[in-house]
Amino acid sequence: MCLQLRQEKVELEQTLEQEQECLVNKLMRKIEKLETETAAKQNDLETLRREKIELENTLEQEQEALVNKLWKRMDKLEAEKRMLQGKLEQPISNPPSPADFNQGDRANNLSSHIQHLRDEVSRFREQLTSAQEEREYLGFIPISSSSGRVSAFVFSLCS
Repeated sequence: MCLQLRQEKVELEQTLEQEQECLVNKLMRKIEKLETETAAKQNDLETLRREKIELENTLEQEQEALVNKLWKRMDKLEAEKRMLQGKLEQPISNPPSPADFNQGDRANNLSSHIQHLRDEVSRFREQLTSAQEEREYLGFIPISSSSGRVSAFVFSLCS
């Protein structure tokens, strides 16, 4: 009986050792797999960080280029506005005096000159309206001076 108990004890020890070895091997494989996955994810994370930095730099460059383009456009529009205001502030050309016309041509010349002046006023109004619409489209905000006249325009990046 003692011999049989020793034999069973030895068999149980062997079985236990085999099961422990099997569990240790399974755990080691899981640990190696997790370590491999962790390393791969760290590599992916580093790649994503680099790509993020590249994208941020590209975005910043594109934004800077867009802002520069808009500032140039704003300068051009302000120059055009000054030119149009200058034209609007110029006195309307004096109509020719009646002495300048022959009696027969007088009615025809006056009506053609009036029509020319009307066309010029219409053209100036269209240019002014177009410039104002373009300013509104681009998001310019008028800033009034103490005299009440619009003196400058500021581009609103927060519209």
